[in-house]
Amino acid sequence: MSRLNLILPELAAPLAALDTATLPRLPAFELWLARAAHAPLGLHWHRWLAGAVAGSPAGFSSGGVAASALGRTDARHYWLATPVHYVAGIDTLRLHPAGVLRFSDAEQASLAEDFARTFDGSGWELLATGHRDLLLAGPPQQPFDTLDPVSLLGQDPAAGWSRTQAAAPLRRLAAEVEMWLHGHALNQQRETAGQLAATGLWFWGGGAQPAALRARAPGQLWADDAFAQGLWQLLGADAQALPDDLMAAPFVAEDLTVLWPLPGDDAVGALQRLERHWLAPALQQLQRGQRATLCLVAGGCSWTLTRPKLRRFWRRPQPWWLALRAC
Repeated sequence: MSRLNLILPELAAPLAALDTATLPRLPAFELWLARAAHAPLGLHWHRWLAGAVAGSPAGFSSGGVAASALGRTDARHYWLATPVHYVAGIDTLRLHPAGVLRFSDAEQASLAEDFARTFDGSGWELLATGHRDLLLAGPPQQPFDTLDPVSLLGQDPAAGWSRTQAAAPLRRLAAEVEMWLHGHALNQQRETAGQLAATGLWFWGGGAQPAALRARAPGQLWADDAFAQGLWQLLGADAQALPDDLMAAPFVAEDLTVLWPLPGDDAVGALQRLERHWLAPALQQLQRGQRATLCLVAGGCSWTLTRPKLRRFWRRPQPWWLALRAC
């Protein structure tokens, strides 16, 4: 029997953007969280996933792995470039609670083309990926840490940036990009459509492409994510498109990893679809013996559930957001 890994990398968004009084109760989610063995990840889900399917690759970088999904094979360094929306006060700056944005393919292509014209000769290149994160390519830099912007929703983004000298070139570029995006035609179109404008690009996870990953059968991947698809490609496997429902595709007997993004336009409706189409069916597969293990990754923790643990009737469910915050 196989394992199902369900990764919810953007679940922090409704917790940051919505009053918990408006959040729906999710019985299957709450049952899973109550009965599972949980543990802090202690690291970003990118590294957790790479460790789960490929060991600990040397020279690991999220941007470098994602570049593999685009067929890049060069010595440049790559950073994930996430469109974000900042809210400026009189003397404060915050990342909007729903400020991690997703551009359409056409918007990404348009932005990358204009970046090439505006920053021609700078040594930096912006690449459309067709996923939430674009990619920034540039000259090799000394490594430094920058946080995933999802972990900074509603907060001062300065906490997520390295203040080391090594980060100075990228900080300068980020400031120039903010000026470039101010009043940009793409943002004007988004605002007209009632969408948040991208006031910046958040560069993170930078580094070189991995020299090699340990060969291992990672199972199937259902995802719309540049990093995960690049990881599977480096392992010699292919990713599948994410179906609308766990039961919508034929049953996969091998290990299955699913990355479920939270659409930003209707967080409450998305959570209800997550419950109905993914969490409840996963529990049914476990109860029927089709899966040996379910592992849910969200909010900086993992929750691992087996059939014996599912019978822990004395562990009463609580609101799912309380369980996430307590982790």
